[in-house]
Amino acid sequence: HFAFEEGVLFPILWEQGAQDMVTMLTHEHVQIGPLAKELATLASSVAAGGALAADAWADFRAVTGELVQASLFHIQKEEMGLIQRLALFLDAETDAALAERYRAQPAG
Repeated sequence: HFAFEEGVLFPILWEQGAQDMVTMLTHEHVQIGPLAKELATLASSVAAGGALAADAWADFRAVTGELVQASLFHIQKEEMGLIQRLALFLDAETDAALAERYRAQPAG
């Protein structure tokens, strides 16, 4: 998702004058990415060992809370600030081509 936005969609939006929006969302990606990786590492430990020590459980909960908060805030901005305004930046043909390109990309 982030790779598609940063590599495909954001350059188009940048050219169309949405530099502030692109900058803000990219900075949020930088914040969310490491949290997601940290949570994945903690979750892998649980999957491998089946349990968490008290301090590891505290870390898991803290990272999960940060990730949820950052993600929800990011999603709200994308929904209200980006998706609602895409028609201002993309013509119907470009929009359809981007949707097809996104759908065709490998999952993950």
